[in-house]
Amino acid sequence: MATTTQFDSKTPNQEERIPFLENGDCLDGEEFLRRWEAMPEVKQAELVEGVVFMNAAVRFRSHGTPASAVVAWLQFYVAETPGLECGVEATVALDHSNLVQPDVCLLVSPEANGNCSLNEHGILEGSPELIVEISASSANRDLHQKKEVYEKLGVAEYIVWDVEKKEIIWFMNLPEGFLRQSPDKNGLLRSRVFPGLQLRSEDLLNRDLKALQGIVQTGMKSAEHEKFVQTLKKVSE
Repeated sequence: MATTTQFDSKTPNQEERIPFLENGDCLDGEEFLRRWEAMPEVKQAELVEGVVFMNAAVRFRSHGTPASAVVAWLQFYVAETPGLECGVEATVALDHSNLVQPDVCLLVSPEANGNCSLNEHGILEGSPELIVEISASSANRDLHQKKEVYEKLGVAEYIVWDVEKKEIIWFMNLPEGFLRQSPDKNGLLRSRVFPGLQLRSEDLLNRDLKALQGIVQTGMKSAEHEKFVQTLKKVSE
C-alpha cells in the first residue's frame, strides 16, 4: 500500500499563512484587503496603482488638528444639507488597483444617488465627490501619485492642505483635468459640486472655527444651495 510523507499534504487543521502586508508590495485589490484584514494592528495602509503604501504614525499637531478643522468645516455644511455624508480615514475602493484611505471625504450618499456605493463589507466603492488630504510627511504622494489617480478616476474636487508650506490647494476636475482654483475677489474658494460650500484659506490654516462656520453659513443662504437641497430631497424620497 502506498505511503505518504509529511510533505505530501497538510494536516486537517493546518491553515494557509497569509503573508504580511509590506511597503512596496505589488498587489490587486482583493489580495491587498485579504492581507490587511489579517493584520488588525495596522490602521493605515493604501493601494495606489497596485503598490502598497504603509503610512507613518499620525502626528497630533501636523496632522490630527488640521484634520479636525477640515471635518468641522465640512460638518457645518452637512448639517444643513441632507443627503450628504462626511467620512474620516475610511477605505475607498476607487477601482481594483486603488484602495485609498483619504483623510477626509465628502460625498452624496448612496441613497441620494451619489457616485459611491457601499459593498457587502461596508467599504465605499467609486469616487467620492470631494477628497481632502492633510499633507505633512505624505505631501509628495498626495500631490503626485494620488493626485493623478484621483484625477483619472473622476474625483470631482480634491483639496490638499500642505502643512509645511502652509497653503490650501483646491483642484477642480475639468474636461482638461485637474485645475487649481484661485480665490475670488473676496478671497474665497468655492465648490462647484456642493453649492454654498466655500472657504477662506487663512481661516482653515488658523483653525478658526467661528470664521469657518460664518463663511459656510453665508454660502448656504444662496439660492443655489436651496435648489441643491431640494434636489437631494427629491432624489432621496
